[in-house]
Amino acid sequence: MGIARLFKWIQEQLNHPLRILWFCAGLAFLNLFVDGSLLKLWNLHQDYRETQSKTTELETLNAEMDEKLRRASDPLFIEREARDRFDLVNEGDLVFVFADDDEVPEETPN
Repeated sequence: MGIARLFKWIQEQLNHPLRILWFCAGLAFLNLFVDGSLLKLWNLHQDYRETQSKTTELETLNAEMDEKLRRASDPLFIEREARDRFDLVNEGDLVFVFADDDEVPEETPN
């Protein structure tokens, strides 16, 4: 007799479309959580945003490296870097050598 009462209750509920709508919406929402699809979708969205951010960062870095490479092929840049980094001089340049204040040469008696 319990099954007959269940079918009667279901038939009564079918006469109320709003209840059916809420029931179907609840089942769809429950299905998204039980299946894990909603969580997977959220994680994919997060991964997409992180990938977009990293791509933008790498494109900026790539543009900076291209600019450095373009400048490195300029002979004036190479000369300037050699002078600054390795203390190189051109022929005919005047070179000043300064003694450290801590290293005062001792005078030798004559």
